[in-house]
Amino acid sequence: SSNYGNNSVIRWSYALGRCVDASPLLCFSEQKCYVLGASHGGEVVCLEEHEVAQVGKAEGAVIAELAWRVLLPHHIESSLSCHVASNRVFVSSYRAHDKHDHHNIQSGDVGDNLSMGRVTALDFSSGSVVWARDFDGEVKGSVAVREPCVDDEQGLGAVVYGASYQGEVWALCVETGLVKARTKVEGAVFASPRLSPDNQEVCIATTRGHVYVFTPQLIPLLATTYSLDTSI
Repeated sequence: SSNYGNNSVIRWSYALGRCVDASPLLCFSEQKCYVLGASHGGEVVCLEEHEVAQVGKAEGAVIAELAWRVLLPHHIESSLSCHVASNRVFVSSYRAHDKHDHHNIQSGDVGDNLSMGRVTALDFSSGSVVWARDFDGEVKGSVAVREPCVDDEQGLGAVVYGASYQGEVWALCVETGLVKARTKVEGAVFASPRLSPDNQEVCIATTRGHVYVFTPQLIPLLATTYSLDTSI
């Protein structure tokens, strides 16, 4: 541990090599804490916190050990998302504009089809890729995970909602990555989708200042959209 300023103490740190734009994801399983993060360089890591004894001190020191690491061939700007029931971690990403941004991709790393945007599902336990779905526009926001509901009219099941810079909004099957529903909105989507507390509404905001509300099947729920004078 080391002092940072006058009020904080750094317990541990981990260097991802490139800038980290989004908050880490904290997951708790079997009384263990896992910290997941991702970088602009496409690196995704899962760190497991441990407490180790310190000689002469009542309290142990908290350290983090690398549980797994995977290198994806896209930029990552958003926080990761997790679906506990399926043991999945979801990564939103987009293609680098410069080939030099991929200098750290080594032989054997995941993927060589540098699509414009991609959502990748990783196994939470190992970091291995379960599936990946490509899109024409950059995917810069996190996906929103929806659990299945007993009153789903079309048997939608567990899905993740996401959107792209091309204004495309979609629902993907958690297990397979297949597209279960798809629609378009006016303007690019930078912000992450949001679900209502009862999981019956999907909210999308665009850079043209529009807010859309959809049913879980991505059918417009409001006759008109709510518009602001600036981008969201």
